[in-house]
Parts: sequence; structure tokens; C-alpha cells
Amino acid sequence: MENFSKIAEIIADFRTITTPLFLKKNNRPIDISEGYVLQKIANTHLMNSGLGQIKAHKIGCTSEVMQNFLKINSPCAGDIFEKTIFYNSVEIPHKGFTKVGVECELAVEIAKDFYPSSNNIFHGDLEKFIAGFLPAIEIVDDRYLNYLELGVPTLIADNFFNSGAVIGDVIYDWKRLNFDRVIGKTIINNKIVGKGRASFIMESPLNAFKWYLDMCNKNKKKINKGDVILLGSIVETKWLNKNDIVSIEIEEFNSLNIYVN
Repeated sequence: MENFSKIAEIIADFRTITTPLFLKKNNRPIDISEGYVLQKIANTHLMNSGLGQIKAHKIGCTSEVMQNFLKINSPCAGDIFEKTIFYNSVEIPHKGFTKVGVECELAVEIAKDFYPSSNNIFHGDLEKFIAGFLPAIEIVDDRYLNYLELGVPTLIADNFFNSGAVIGDVIYDWKRLNFDRVIGKTIINNKIVGKGRASFIMESPLNAFKWYLDMCNKNKKKINKGDVILLGSIVETKWLNKNDIVSIEIEEFNSLNIYVN
């Protein structure tokens, strides 16, 4: 691969236009580790381009089915910029994306700064980092000519399809939530197009959160207090058309909306 900074700048430039990303094979990261290195550099370019600071993060590919499809053995992570984060509802321009979609998700708000270390993360460690849980819509964009051919490391470098998020109100007394019973629905134009349980996220959203902190330790990534982490999809991706009206409803949480104009 050529100079990391040069390739990262190319990835960042493609993110700001609606032309599908393509990189020659010799310009692609060769493995997932290189993908995360390139992601960090590309995200610096994107912050400087006007997207603002990184205020949220995402976990993608949390299902075994998708991991097998992409021939990987773990989820993938990306970052979300403050100018692409919206609260409760948003209007988005259909022409502003290559192929825009939504995912019904649960998210966690971070209670205190997380500093990477060599220490193992155990489930008992998670509670001190959890301020609460909240509903989220991940806005995704299939901005690739052929994402299978492009490869997972490059998708990671480009924040794994992310294009923004809509987030709702935080439930701070989160221990009362039974993730086996919390059901989420994606509704498009008043029709339910998908339904799932919060436990579909790696059997529990807490497992996804642990995976994310382990990933941060491995990649020496700090997470700030108040940041939000989208933990994965309750309902699979639904692609949108112009004039679609999207609602996400997750039991116990407030509903979220997107209007495509």
C-alpha cells in the first residue's frame, strides 16, 4: 500500500461526495489492523473537513450470519462525527447519499472516560462505564462499487458504511431493562418492515459493549465521557427511497424518525 496519509485522504474525499469509493488493490489495507490505523488518519481528515469532533461510535457486523458472509470472525467498529448526529428526528436529502439505509439499534452513553490499557475487560467492569442506554438509528450509506471486492479492512477504514445517527433519550436506570424482552421495530411509511429483540445484538448489548472496550484496548483508543456507542442492529438494514418516512420504535424508549426528501 502507498503512503497511509495519502490513501486516508482519498477515503475522506470520497466520503464528502456521492461517488462510490474505489481503491486499487495496492492502495488497500491488507488486514483489519491496518484498516483501523487508516481509519484513524482518515477520520482526522474528516474532522478537519467540517464534520466536527468524534462524539459517537458504532459496532457493525454483530451477527454470525453477516460475519460469515464477509468472511470475518468478529464485529467491526467505526466513528461518528458530531455534525452527523441528530436528536429524535431529522430530514435527510436522498441525493446526498449513494445508497442510504437505516438500522434500528440500541446505544450506550459512556459514564466516564475510558483509557486503553493492557488489562482484560470483564463483565463486572462494564457497569462503571455505563451512564445509560438509548435508542438509535444508524444512517448507513453503501458508497461502494462492490463492498465485497473492496474488502473488510477498507470498509473499516471508511467507518464501515456509517453516515450518521439519530439518537434518543437516555434511560439511566438501565438495570431494569430485560434485553430478552425489549423489542425493536423499523417502520417505513406506516408499515412494519422489520422486528427484532435487543438480545439479537451478540446475545446481549452488554456483550457488544465488552467487545468494543476490548477493541479499544487492542487499538489504544480512548473514549470520552458522554460519548455514545451504537451497539449493533436489532433489525437488519433497510434501504430507503425518496419521500420515505422512517420510524424506529424500541420498547421502553422514545421513538425516532427520519424523513427522506
